[in-house]
Amino acid sequence: MKVIRRIWQSHLVRNAVFVGWTYATSEFAQQTILGENYDVTKMQNSAIWGLCIYGPGNYIWYKFLDRFMPGKSLQVALKKVVLEKLTVSPTWCAGFYIVQSILERRPDIFAEAKQKMVPTYFVGCAFWIPAQSTVPLASSAFSYTSD
Repeated sequence: MKVIRRIWQSHLVRNAVFVGWTYATSEFAQQTILGENYDVTKMQNSAIWGLCIYGPGNYIWYKFLDRFMPGKSLQVALKKVVLEKLTVSPTWCAGFYIVQSILERRPDIFAEAKQKMVPTYFVGCAFWIPAQSTVPLASSAFSYTSD
């Protein structure tokens, strides 16, 4: 039990678990809203993306940014978010679709990324730049990177 408690104390692990859970529940919510039959494999694949790739990757990215842009003010948070959107976000967007295609064993793993990456990126920028730059984020969310 001590080992589990010690592992759970890691911000990296908690961030990865939270992001994996968020992706899985988002897929569940989408299927519910669209009235689709529940596809557990899609939920599982979304969880794998969040838990194994996006959660740890974003954790490492923000640890890197915290070293070069210390602070939690709204101005610093906005700079970090804009820098993320201009640098790593395109990779995350394309990566999501490519990983999902690999997990779904599609013959052309790049087809969905080519079709959806650009619209996803711009919608993500329109939503996440304001959402991640709010005062609550600036004051609290970056604490998940402070191991």
